[in-house]
Parts: sequence; structure tokens; C-alpha cells
Amino acid sequence: MNDSWMIGGDFNDIVCNAKKKGGALVFLRKCQIFRDRINRAKLIDLNSVGPAYTWRGPKFNGLQRVFEWSERALSNDSWRLMFLDVVDSFCQT
Repeated sequence: MNDSWMIGGDFNDIVCNAKKKGGALVFLRKCQIFRDRINRAKLIDLNSVGPAYTWRGPKFNGLQRVFEWSERALSNDSWRLMFLDVVDSFCQT
């Protein structure tokens, strides 16, 4: 796709083990596949501002709760340049 575009939401995947706390170990190959897809689509992370984790799982049988940062906004460079002033104002808040 050559047009300007942006996607955002909960991708149900994380890009690295630093984006998860608690629960089972991170499957690093799955993180790599997600990063590869972002890179192959030539997307840029818009560096959302907010809490360290965007999702928290339930607490089962007294075990540690799971936290993940899986929500994000991504765009191509054309969209980023088109809305540079808007994106920069969000990153400064």
C-alpha cells in the first residue's frame, strides 16, 4: 500500500519480553515474527504515552497477575509526515 495509513489497537502480541510482566515466559520467536511483520509493512511505532502496561490478566489460584503492553499505534512514514504536528503534540504530553 502506497497511501498514507495508520493502524492502532490491541494486537494481542508484544514485540519483546520487556513488554510483559508475570505469567509464563515470553515466546521470543513469536515476538520476532510480530516485529518482522511490522518491519515488512514499513510501519513506525508512534510511541504512545500512557501506563507501562495496557492489559492485565486475571489472578488465578493466588498466582502472579500477568501484565502486557500490547496496544499500540503504527503508521507508515507518509502518514507520519502528513500528521507530524499532531503526533509530536501527543508525544510531548
